[in-house]
Amino acid sequence: MRRDPRKHRTKEQLVHDAVYVLRSPLTEGTKRAMLIDLAWCWTCLGGKYTGRQFWTEAAQEQFRKDPASKLRHEHVVPKRIVIEMLLGLPDATADQVMQICERYLIGVVITPEEDRVLSKRFRQSMPAEFVQAGHPEFDDVWLRYKRCGIRVGEGTGDVSRKEDETGRRK
Repeated sequence: MRRDPRKHRTKEQLVHDAVYVLRSPLTEGTKRAMLIDLAWCWTCLGGKYTGRQFWTEAAQEQFRKDPASKLRHEHVVPKRIVIEMLLGLPDATADQVMQICERYLIGVVITPEEDRVLSKRFRQSMPAEFVQAGHPEFDDVWLRYKRCGIRVGEGTGDVSRKEDETGRRK
């Protein structure tokens, strides 16, 4: 099944829309709802599972053993944190929004067990050092994974998996 081109948005379109929303007189709740959608769309560009650049080693192994296994699409930096960054821009520009999205909106495929471990320690937060300027781990997008002992591999986006137009596995 092919994606509906009327629903597909490019990174540039997502950024343009985000700037429009951030500068608008919309309520904060509406802005947050729109930015949550942006975060999901951004990390699912190219596919929710297929095409993902990052997979944990455990997810890769689980998929090799059982291609029909249940895996999770997770945000490396929790959406809540990225949305706060975007809402904190006093006069959002396309360059600022693009930089934040490119740096912090990263999707990774993980196992359900890894999801439980991350949720238990850092469900919607990052370790304190993430925001401590001058700390060696300042702004390290992978800090939650490091703290939870979850190893991430790169270059696994070629894992063959069929998805429908919503990014769900068939």
